[in-house]
Amino acid sequence: MPKFILATCLSLILTGCVSTGSWPFLGPPPAERLFSAGLEEWSGKDGDPEAFDELINQHPDSSFAAAAEALVACGITSDKCSEQNAQLTEQLQALEQRHARTRQKLENEHQLNSELTGRLQELETNLEKFKQILIETEQYSP
Repeated sequence: MPKFILATCLSLILTGCVSTGSWPFLGPPPAERLFSAGLEEWSGKDGDPEAFDELINQHPDSSFAAAAEALVACGITSDKCSEQNAQLTEQLQALEQRHARTRQKLENEHQLNSELTGRLQELETNLEKFKQILIETEQYSP
């Protein structure tokens, strides 16, 4: 008799769970699974995925819920990321070109500076020679 009562209770519980589609003793789906499902939902459409809403409601203390909230708050989609990545790549290329031009200008300025320094030293040397010649001519003048 106790086996019959136990079997009857168990079958009623299982029948109730099957009809509602939930298994109360298994609990809600894990947060990670909901987060992954939300990312998959999000990649193909605009708007907030239902899995993220479910994740935030069922697992509010989960780190996955915090990440889902951040993604929803920022409104980041893969298209926006791709656009931003393309813009940043263009900006980087422009900066690299500017850097190359600036480096070339700097090298040209260094070369000009070296040439001018050489000419200045030559002029100083010639000035000293001229002074020496002037001193010598003053000594030989009556």
